[in-house]
Amino acid sequence: MFLLLPLFALLLKFFYRQTLYLAHLVFTAHLFSAMFIFLTAMLSIESAADRYLALLLLQLVLLLGMVVYTIIALHTTYREGWSKSVLKSLALLFLFIPILTGAIELASHLKFQPA
Repeated sequence: MFLLLPLFALLLKFFYRQTLYLAHLVFTAHLFSAMFIFLTAMLSIESAADRYLALLLLQLVLLLGMVVYTIIALHTTYREGWSKSVLKSLALLFLFIPILTGAIELASHLKFQPA
């Protein structure tokens, strides 16, 4: 996922043209790091979430927390109103999820040979 960092920063550049690309890269590194913390928490309870409804609900709360964190981070960093931050974050997710899905699919088909 960190290989997609420059691409996400480019998407940010599309939405926030007045900010330098390097600033988008720094913000994206911060955001992706936070996302990995959320994903680590979600994946650590994955096997038990199949059996316990409370853990499944906890995963849902963590997923919603990721979205809320993204909105708050965009609002704080780029100093726009809440409505613009929500719309832009949803648009970013709408554009980035297919890219992420394609990258995961591509990576799953690669065969790595030991040297």
